Amino acid sequence: MKKHQSELFDLIKTMTPSESRYFLLYAKRHFSKDTHYLTLYLSLQKMSSYDEVALLSSLQNCDWKKHIAVIKKQLYYTILEALHQFDEYGSLEQEIKKGIHFCALLLKKGLFVQCKKLLVKYKAKAYALEKYESVLELIELEKKLINRAFIHEEDDAAIHDIDEEEKRCLAQINLSAKYWKQSSLIYKQHYQKKISMGQSNEVLHQLVQQEDFINYERAKTTKAKLDFLQINALYSFTNKDTKQAFEYNKQFLLYLDAHQKMRMLFADRYFSVLNNYLIDSLILRKYDILKNGIIQIREIAKLPEFKHISNIDANVFRLSYTLELNYTVSQLRFEEGLTLLPSIEAGLAKYRSKIVKPSRVTMQYLMAYILFFNQQYARCLDCLDAILNDKDAMVIKDIYRDAKFMQLLCHFEFKHFALVDSLMISFQRFLLKEKMVFKTYSTIMKYFSASIKNPHKDYKSKLQRDLKLLENEPSESNVFNNFNYLLWLARA
Repeated sequence: MKKHQSELFDLIKTMTPSESRYFLLYAKRHFSKDTHYLTLYLSLQKMSSYDEVALLSSLQNCDWKKHIAVIKKQLYYTILEALHQFDEYGSLEQEIKKGIHFCALLLKKGLFVQCKKLLVKYKAKAYALEKYESVLELIELEKKLINRAFIHEEDDAAIHDIDEEEKRCLAQINLSAKYWKQSSLIYKQHYQKKISMGQSNEVLHQLVQQEDFINYERAKTTKAKLDFLQINALYSFTNKDTKQAFEYNKQFLLYLDAHQKMRMLFADRYFSVLNNYLIDSLILRKYDILKNGIIQIREIAKLPEFKHISNIDANVFRLSYTLELNYTVSQLRFEEGLTLLPSIEAGLAKYRSKIVKPSRVTMQYLMAYILFFNQQYARCLDCLDAILNDKDAMVIKDIYRDAKFMQLLCHFEFKHFALVDSLMISFQRFLLKEKMVFKTYSTIMKYFSASIKNPHKDYKSKLQRDLKLLENEPSESNVFNNFNYLLWLARA
């Protein structure tokens, strides 16, 4: 059975609100009589997932339905044409590409003086953006111009100059390609989880020992500079040298801030590094930088150069609120954290499908954390249920583990002692299954059992002493990073 194609639907679903508005205006201009294209577009836009049967059913009164395969194909390319025109506005790269075509047209028509004039203009624009591939295209047109018009007027020096210029461009392209290859091989391992904090990686270690990644001056193009800085920041991150990672990320941002046109070209990388920079700020307790950065990251979506980034609104929501939640928790500002929750709940509902699972689980855990320390245990349990009932939540095992234990803490605070006994057995089975061994959990559960059996006896002082000792054990650090057990006990 032939599988129905969903390419048109997939394309429509990637369109931003601005692109959709532009296409509707474009369609009304070009399809003033052929309304079936617009009807098909709107039908597909309303769908949450592609369903061919449902689509045909919605079009049952349309006499053109029998030609739908052809109409789909025509609509697909019409959307691409509209997106091409939309992308031209405010795109420096598209402006250069259009300029190259202008030069080619003038050359074809024999308007050599006009062609020469535009060649100079667009070559300068291409150099300003370090678009050396575009410079090469313009050089090819310049060669044709010499051959067709000025061969008797140009001296040999002009021909030699073009040859040298071409070689310089190729050298810059090769340099950028070299850095790109080395960086891409590293980031592939990073995304495959072969490189992480505290985990040594020999390939990365060897790369940063090479002169290309020691001497910043060797990175002569913007692409090379950005690769240099990001690779060194990653290496610092893996070595738990947050201070050095912060400096490399800062240098990256300052460079692009000083070269606004380049920031437009590398807006996605700027956005990613800004997030890393603010995480570094949080770890290093540079809170003024962090708070200003959260404001900056929320304003970014309004800037033209960042609007093209995929799911920019969802990513701004995810990154900024995750940082703000972490800041609030680290500063023990739990009451202040409550004021954030309505906006976060609304954002999670709005962007749920666009937020990666680990980020969603982390945000839900931090919300539960804030509710717990505000003694809103019922709301905390609702938040924890969203994690524990999510089959994908185990993507972050330590968060899932501590969500289960926070659930136990809530029921202990509620004095649901029969349920606490049951949950302790369940939690111990979970730890055994996942081969997790932590003294902190067993120590607290012993406290629960003793307190339930002898409610009039005070076991808190002993638990506080035990937890203070455990907090300093490296093997227990992960547990204390995710929950402040000493603070809980102090407030209990």
